[in-house]
Amino acid sequence: PEYIKNNTAITQIDDLQNHKIIGFSDSPKLNTWPLVKPALFTFSLSASSGETVRQLCIANQGVALLSHFMIGNDLKTGKLVEVLPSA
Repeated sequence: PEYIKNNTAITQIDDLQNHKIIGFSDSPKLNTWPLVKPALFTFSLSASSGETVRQLCIANQGVALLSHFMIGNDLKTGKLVEVLPSA
């Protein structure tokens, strides 16, 4: 949530180009985001595990695509916030 508060709003897919995007280093297919409008990203950070990507997000290092099963509790407790839920 702090990352989102301290950076420009993300209200549409194109806004992601102005943000730090965290990707996966060992699994390129996980870097293909299921967006309505295709987007190519340059990753500011990357990690080989989903847990590391999750921790980077919690540490306000950027935005990532993570599975809901992995971050469901973080969303409930406010550690993480969802952006572009219908994109």
